[in-house]
Amino acid sequence: MLDNLDLLAERQFDLLALRCGCDDDRLQQMIRVLRGMNPKPGAAFCEEVTPIAAPDLIVCRDGDRWRIELNRSTLPAIDVEPVTGPGINPEHLQQAAMLVRGIARRNSTVMRAASAVIGWQMGYIAQGTCALRGSTCTTPAKIRPINKGGGHETGKIP
Repeated sequence: MLDNLDLLAERQFDLLALRCGCDDDRLQQMIRVLRGMNPKPGAAFCEEVTPIAAPDLIVCRDGDRWRIELNRSTLPAIDVEPVTGPGINPEHLQQAAMLVRGIARRNSTVMRAASAVIGWQMGYIAQGTCALRGSTCTTPAKIRPINKGGGHETGKIP
């Protein structure tokens, strides 16, 4: 029966019984056994489901180039409006402004690192696994400096 699951899906029971060399009653019994099986038997040994995390980046084709964008739906968005007056602690405003700068710096670093990795693996993107290049955690920094001034600020890779 396993060699003819397409016939089972198409509900061609007469042809399936003929191919299996059994009568209709035996075929129905085999179908009940098959339907009673667990399609994911290993799931019984896993206590928790690992959630799928949304990506920080989205990479898509843009003509003859690749465009890298930050996934804005997963990033924190913070604006600080400088307000003065009684009860406003200037130190809190300074800390908030530092948080905004830290987030912007993180996003910039993620973009530069992604640009370096995509540039390094361009052959893989264009040709598939036969062109996959080996790398380590330090490879992007060796290819393009991750500090200020490195990478593609526009997020476009040739």
